[in-house]
Order: sequence, then C-alpha cells, then structure tokens
Amino acid sequence: MSRILVNELGARTGTEIVIKSGSTLGGADSQLKITGGSSGQVLTTNGLGVLTWSTIASLPSQSGQLGKFLTTDGNAASWGSVDAFPTQTSNTGKFLTTNGTTVSWATVAQYTLPAQTSQAGKFLTTDGTNESWSTIVHPEELPSQSGQADKFLRSNGTTATWETVSGAEISELNNFFKNWNVIDTTITTTVAATENAAIIGPLGINTTGKWNIDGKVTIM
Repeated sequence: MSRILVNELGARTGTEIVIKSGSTLGGADSQLKITGGSSGQVLTTNGLGVLTWSTIASLPSQSGQLGKFLTTDGNAASWGSVDAFPTQTSNTGKFLTTNGTTVSWATVAQYTLPAQTSQAGKFLTTDGTNESWSTIVHPEELPSQSGQADKFLRSNGTTATWETVSGAEISELNNFFKNWNVIDTTITTTVAATENAAIIGPLGINTTGKWNIDGKVTIM
C-alpha cells in the first residue's frame, strides 16, 4: 500500500480533481470533513455534479399529539385532530348529521311513517303536521251509474249523487228559467246560424259592462 502525506491537494490543470473510475476514497466518517453548511443540513445534488447544503423541513413536535394527523396550511406543518364519530351504540339505521358545529345521529324520516298494517291501497297524506293514510276515491266508489244517462255528478260535501241537467223544457211547478238582468263585465255570446237564442228582458248594461254578440239573440 502506497501512502501520500500532503496538507493540500490541487489540480495540476483545470479546477477539478477526479478520482479514477472504480476507485474510492476510504476512511471513517470522522475523518471526512466538508466545510460550509449549517447544523442539521444535508448535502444534496442537482444531478449535474453540483453539491449544495439543504435544510429538510422537520416535523412539528410529536409530544402529546397521540392519534392526530399531520396537516399543512401550505406553509407550515402541524398536527390536526380527527373528528370523532359520536357513539354508535343504539343508533342502528340512523344517519350522521351536523348542525355546523357538532355531529350527531338522526332518525331517517321514513322510519316514522304511520303504521302500514291494514292500509293496503291507501295513499300517504299530511295535514302539514302529521302523516296519515287516506282512501283513494275509485270510480267503483261513485254512486251507481245505471240509469243515470246524461246526468251530472254532484256532492253536498258528504255524499255524491247524480243530478239531472236542467233542459229547455220546464215541467215542474215553481221551476223557472232565469238569466241575469244587468251586464257589468265584458261577455261574448256566439250563436251559430243554425241555432236560435233568446233572453228575457229587460236587460241593462252598465258603464263597466260590454256584450259582444256573434249571431242572432232575441230579447223578449
């Protein structure tokens, strides 16, 4: 083994001293001394042979931060708390909700529907406060239509009945044909050329009224 004892090495030509390929400089880490840099910095390369000292961002203190996660505001790292769920005991079927500050478990509305037992064929309705099941009025629940040709359906607020449409023939005592005697709005009457129309007078038209007649109307 050859030994060279020198206090300084310098390039014979140029500015670089090159170690022959396949060869290394050996020695303990305590024997290697590179000037420059600061305590805690590391030596990095740009991949082009240029070495520089760089500072590695250190983690914030982990003391007392059990169970937290590492987060950053874009400038500094810190430990953040994970929002814990409220207890799940006895909360089967509920959903997680928040009032903007606190999370909690809430009941899904469908589980508060009124009982469905014996409510087949009914529909769900509400009075604005409470839900309930109501019966749908089916055509078969109308009064019988047998023998009710040309009649109209009428209700007294409780019961539906078929009633006769008043026609041109008045055959009942004290049953009269009636029409208005003052026109106070704009109306239009259309009478086909193949039809006759009549109205019982006298008939007044006030300043807010207007009667447009398309055809022939006789005032009796």
